[in-house]
Amino acid sequence: SVAFNPSGDMLLSVGMDNNNQHSLWKDAGGQWSRVQAVASEKGDQNAVMFSKWIRDDAGGGFVTGGGKAINFWQIDGATIKKKPGRFGKQKAQKSILCAANFNTKDGRKIVAGTSAGDLIFFNTNTISPVREAVNLIEKGHDQAVLSLAEGNECDCTFLISGGQDGVIKIWNK
Repeated sequence: SVAFNPSGDMLLSVGMDNNNQHSLWKDAGGQWSRVQAVASEKGDQNAVMFSKWIRDDAGGGFVTGGGKAINFWQIDGATIKKKPGRFGKQKAQKSILCAANFNTKDGRKIVAGTSAGDLIFFNTNTISPVREAVNLIEKGHDQAVLSLAEGNECDCTFLISGGQDGVIKIWNK
């Protein structure tokens, strides 16, 4: 999995080795003519299905996930640290397939799409309770949610989901 940060000057890559190595790269030469490694850290042995930068006022870091796990990563200089998302009182975990940013009336969230067609809303690293599932839309799709995209660039005021059921949906606040 690979993902550019919102400003386009950093790239996250996730390897397919036994530890799903997460690496951050910086554009050191302009137009990605020279690349510099910034940080690297082992993930875990769960398959990584997606990586997504978090858009929030604190820089946010990024989120990765797959299997029945979602991980929130914080960047501190040349170090990246993983903290697991918590499903809390939401229903039993399903395989997480994709994620996107979404700006709700309660602040910025990461929305994860599941193999069961559910959408799970997580607080980010900066909203309490941090990294916790705070809302669930059961059966947002009749089958797996395969793709999520935030709309309206940085504002993330609407969300587009695509499901295995062949349906594309637009979600707003």
